[in-house]
Amino acid sequence: AFSQVEVDGYKVGGYFRICNATLEDSDIDLAAELISALGQAIGFALDKAILFGTGTKMPQGVLTALKAVSNTPNIVSHAASVKDLALWQAIVTDSGLAASKYSRGEKTWVMNEKTYTYLVTNALAVNAAGAIVSGVNGSMPVIGGAIEVLNFIPDNIIIGGYFDLYLLAERAGIRISTSEHAFWVEDQTGFKGTARYDGKVLDAGAFVAIGVNGGTPATASVAFAADTANDGE
Repeated sequence: AFSQVEVDGYKVGGYFRICNATLEDSDIDLAAELISALGQAIGFALDKAILFGTGTKMPQGVLTALKAVSNTPNIVSHAASVKDLALWQAIVTDSGLAASKYSRGEKTWVMNEKTYTYLVTNALAVNAAGAIVSGVNGSMPVIGGAIEVLNFIPDNIIIGGYFDLYLLAERAGIRISTSEHAFWVEDQTGFKGTARYDGKVLDAGAFVAIGVNGGTPATASVAFAADTANDGE
């Protein structure tokens, strides 16, 4: 099957303004560090949008797309009492909700550090040598697929699926520039980073959101930094 998807190119970016005396006196290459930080911040904002973006003047997030499907079975939650083997049995069952009809890739799972540690704890076992080990080591046991740790995700929320079925449109990659003129009176240098992206979920059925330890993906959300397009500032 073929379908047509329309995307835009929304701008994401940020800036620093640094006193020139600080730049001159820094023991490290502060300018290089600031430029690196801007690139990382834009990537961080893009990751957040891919998962939680509203779809209004920004990419549509995976969890946003799942919530838009009426009575979807792909958002599930498990009580704190579901632990150890029972928890993993539930996660394996839930993973099957993410269908691979249009994908030939492997599932990817994203969560924060606390949730990852919770999964590790519930997969602890003692091996033949008497050592305590865990089946979670950067990938999902039994199910398969890499685990990515992103700490803006709320506690006890796991989002997974076939991310090759997320369409990311890059209108313009990350661009970094500096100016000694914008803040000339204050004797400061400005460092600016921008990029343009849009994104849409091509098939919401290829993803699943799982709540563990009482987590509720149906009500999970994250805050985005204020911007002129959405906040009118």
